Amino acid sequence: MSGGLSLAPLDPPQLLAVLRACTLPWIFEPGRHPKLDADDVLQANEAFYSAFNQKDAAAMDALWARSVMVGCVHPGWNVLLGREPVIESWERILGNPTQLKIFSGGANVSVIGEVAIVACSEMVGGSPLAATNVFVREDGSWKLAHHHSGPVSLGG
Repeated sequence: MSGGLSLAPLDPPQLLAVLRACTLPWIFEPGRHPKLDADDVLQANEAFYSAFNQKDAAAMDALWARSVMVGCVHPGWNVLLGREPVIESWERILGNPTQLKIFSGGANVSVIGEVAIVACSEMVGGSPLAATNVFVREDGSWKLAHHHSGPVSLGG
């Protein structure tokens, strides 16, 4: 066959190379399995809400990425970009003695390589919110790169 695609069977090393390159890279990389990654991301997401409810500024700081630009949109706030303004905003919020607890639920996670997106609902003082939390893998752990929370309607 000249100039065309060869449909000859692949030998095992060729097949392995194709699988590694195209379709199933997580099978061949230790610690890379989408279901396990999703579970780890959900644990990181739960740690975020736990730090909020415990008003633990140090834990909140530790959850945020250091290797990428981070951002945050709190309900009713301007967009915050950069680690320093984001962490300062959390220190303000968590230092507020009247700050209500936040309840989260319905988390759905999508893992795309080294990035994960969690969409979930939040409830603060009876007000429904929708949130998106974006995580990046940093030194083997999932860290927050972006949090966006805003009000939503409960009705149709």
